[in-house]
Amino acid sequence: MYLFDKVKTIASCDGLSAAVADEAAFIRLNSSEYVLFPGFCDVHVHFREPGFSYKETILSGSLAAAHGGYTAVCTMPNLNPVPDCPEKLRPQREQIARDAVMAVFPYGAISVDEKGEQLADLEGLAPLVCAFSDDGHGVQDAGMMREAMQRCRALGKLIAAHCEDNSLLHGGCIHDGAWARAHGYRGISSESEWRQIERDLRLADETGCRYHVCHISTKESVCLIRDAKSSGVDVSCETAPHYLLLDENDLQEDGRFKMNPPLRAREDREALLEGLTDGTVDMIATDHAPRHRRPRDGLSPALHRSGPARHPGPFPACRSADAAAEKPLRPARPRRLQHLGSERSGNRRSRCLSLKGACHALCRAAGQRPLSPDGL
Repeated sequence: MYLFDKVKTIASCDGLSAAVADEAAFIRLNSSEYVLFPGFCDVHVHFREPGFSYKETILSGSLAAAHGGYTAVCTMPNLNPVPDCPEKLRPQREQIARDAVMAVFPYGAISVDEKGEQLADLEGLAPLVCAFSDDGHGVQDAGMMREAMQRCRALGKLIAAHCEDNSLLHGGCIHDGAWARAHGYRGISSESEWRQIERDLRLADETGCRYHVCHISTKESVCLIRDAKSSGVDVSCETAPHYLLLDENDLQEDGRFKMNPPLRAREDREALLEGLTDGTVDMIATDHAPRHRRPRDGLSPALHRSGPARHPGPFPACRSADAAAEKPLRPARPRRLQHLGSERSGNRRSRCLSLKGACHALCRAAGQRPLSPDGL
């Protein structure tokens, strides 16, 4: 049985109702159809602000996340301005303090303007960000990545790498596989991803830097990371729901199917599912990245559609939930419940939603839409 406080959405197990002084203050749900999880953490989102508020804002993005059961997110630095020094990070931090309705932790850029030509002010940013990333761009120069890792190791910070070797892209737009060949498209090779992961794993082993790989999509990436973990490299990785659910056989002549990394072959998807099951893949991250011509779908479908779809073997719901709730970046302690909604925002609805998403996520056991107390 679950009891929902009409203000804070507190849930309880069987037997707690006897200890509740005023049961009228609670909404009661007695059903085996739902599963209660801890609040989810998404380590890879794009809230588009500052610089691209016509796509999304920190307010709208955090509202969507909170309503989907997320209590903390980490926002990528491909913004305008790119947060490559404390001065350029300040506008984002001010907007987070003003508008976010749940815990939002920004990344700092690895390189100035994410161009890979000069390292960012890592020392100045370190106390203000959860980790460093040039998401959207691979760091092409091995010497620069080595120096970044050395400095991050000294600072006790993690590097979250978008791994993509530009020399192996060849103008591709989808996976270099059977579908691309059948339809006359240039393909993006799997090697463009795993080759840079292979390089970075050697550098992480050499420098001792904590290293995280963003949105892996290939079977080779899974194998490399599994081997690195077994040899003691301090590495973690994520994949995204679409790489677990879809592959090149699902492609259509539709821009919605164009993404980076692209949807890969079926054997890649199966390797990712196996890696998630055996712990090689540490977490599911949405890579939530709204575009201005599409509706803001929010984050709520992420976990509830990332279950055992088309996977022939066992894939327990608890493993999927664990992967969505992981906090491998170990940011500063999230703000307490009373601080999740900013009183200064003057947005009563947003503060209410933030509280409702602040403690837990209640999902349909069969992997359907999450339950919102508003819908009870």
